[in-house]
Amino acid sequence: MNQKNDLRWAPCEDSTEWDTFIRETGGTPYQSWAWRSVLVELGNIPEYLACRGRNGKIVAGCPLFIARAGKYRRKLTGPVHTERLDSDHSVRGVLPIPSIFGPDVDVHLAIRSLQHYLEGLRFPAVTSLDLMTSQAFVIQSLKERGFRNWETHGDLLSDLVSTPTMKIWTGIFGKHDRQSVKYFASQETSFRLSTDQGDFGEFLKLHESTMARERYRPMSAEYLSFMRRHLGDRLQVALSVGTKGPIAGQLLILDDASKTVYIDKIGYTRSRNIHSSVVHIWFEVCAWAEENGFRYVNFGGARSAEALKLKQRFGGEFRQYHMFVVPSGSKLYPVASGFMKGIRKLVRGASSVTYQRNSSSSRGMGSTVGVL
Repeated sequence: MNQKNDLRWAPCEDSTEWDTFIRETGGTPYQSWAWRSVLVELGNIPEYLACRGRNGKIVAGCPLFIARAGKYRRKLTGPVHTERLDSDHSVRGVLPIPSIFGPDVDVHLAIRSLQHYLEGLRFPAVTSLDLMTSQAFVIQSLKERGFRNWETHGDLLSDLVSTPTMKIWTGIFGKHDRQSVKYFASQETSFRLSTDQGDFGEFLKLHESTMARERYRPMSAEYLSFMRRHLGDRLQVALSVGTKGPIAGQLLILDDASKTVYIDKIGYTRSRNIHSSVVHIWFEVCAWAEENGFRYVNFGGARSAEALKLKQRFGGEFRQYHMFVVPSGSKLYPVASGFMKGIRKLVRGASSVTYQRNSSSSRGMGSTVGVL
């Protein structure tokens, strides 16, 4: 058998098999089948592709969604909508989902097989695939093949074994960071994790007010309900509550397999003092994770240099993601596209001839009227 034919790509329909592969290769909850279900409810069209070896086991996975680029073409993409489209079809939120390759797979052969699979898709044809990854060996392999690429977002992963909370407190935190934690402790601020509906409601109020101040659109109650439905107890809300009510809320996704706490959406009150409630709740989250057997806290990306600097106060390593455009090499779309261009050219030509004839008739009529 030809070596390149040993790997086969096809849509994956088995949630258990997909999640097993994601778990065994160190994937994230955002690559899980449960997160796929969230995104489907938000109106996205999934196309989760699995690459299988000769023994039938999954060796690579691309959690993709269909993005139409025209009547006769489409592309598969990792960045997906995290909110429904508005009435004017503007996107409310976008979340990139990285692909993942097993450690033993030959990336060159896997990509060649993927392109062969894409060539076979018809009506409409697939023109390209957006593949995002942070895996160093995949990035190197795809760059060697010369695929167009660029650096996209990244995330900050804090290792609580190499950087425990005590080291964060004494070696990384500045004076104002420590003062913030001490201040809220002196104000009898309590901290808890919860799956209670009322606590999620309190978080959503904090989140909405925060986004309004920052002039960003907040997550909707519908989006939050989808997350709760499909993620179950893995989705929890951390709340810091003062004597006058909640001062900060943080959505968390707990992944027992990788021993990682994922920082998601946040909300906090605007304090009139210099102390940061964000620093306080993130330090409490790190302390809780450390006490409950989690090794990592993933702080996600950052919308600004200031936000990234804040997250770097909790230690950790920044992981850069790369986006690669993998063309399908499909011959159907160029043929169909060329045919339709020819038709449009003929239609425009016929319209031009008709217009010229009408114009000539009008000019002749005008001359006759002038003589009379």
